[in-house]
Amino acid sequence: MTSFFKIFAVCLIFSLSGCSFFKPGDEMVYQKTSFKALKGFETETDKTLYTLFSQNCAQVQKYYRSVKRKQVFDDVSKMSTIMQWQGFCQKLTHFKQAHSFKQFLKENLDVYEVISSQNSLFTGYYSPVFKGSLHKTDVYKYPLYALPNDLYVGYLGDFDPELKGKTIVAKIVKNKLKPL
Repeated sequence: MTSFFKIFAVCLIFSLSGCSFFKPGDEMVYQKTSFKALKGFETETDKTLYTLFSQNCAQVQKYYRSVKRKQVFDDVSKMSTIMQWQGFCQKLTHFKQAHSFKQFLKENLDVYEVISSQNSLFTGYYSPVFKGSLHKTDVYKYPLYALPNDLYVGYLGDFDPELKGKTIVAKIVKNKLKPL
C-alpha cells in the first residue's frame, strides 16, 4: 500500500467521520489546492481508488440509514457533510469503468490543504477486511480464528492513572491470571 493511499484513506475517513482534535485557540484554515499536490495520486491505480471510494460510499449509506433523522438534523454540520457525500456517491453509482476514475475524481471533488496555527491531530479508524474461504484451498491455506472465549483484556489505567493507555492480555488458568 503506497503512502499516498494510506494518507488519502485516513483523510477520507476523517472527512466522513468528522473526527478531529484541536486545542482551544487553534485556528484552522482550509486552502483550496490541486490534485497535483496529493503526493502519489497520479501513481495510484484507478481500480484501487474506485474500490476505496465505493467502500466509503457504502459506509456513508450505512451510517445515514442507522441514525435517527432528528439526531442527524440536530447536527447541521454533520448532516451537510453526509448530504455532500451522498451526492458524490450517487454520481459514483453511474460511473462507467471505461473512463478514468482519476478524471472522475477531478471533475467531482475539490482538494483542500489544512493549514493550522498549531500541530493538530486528525484521527481515523481502520477495520481490516480479510478474504477467506470456508474450506482450505491453495489460496486460503491458513485459518482465521475468532478471539478465544477465555481471552481477557485488562485496562491498567482503571487501576492506576499513571498506567492509562496500557493493557495486558491474559487468560485464566486454575483461577489465576496467566499472560498470553
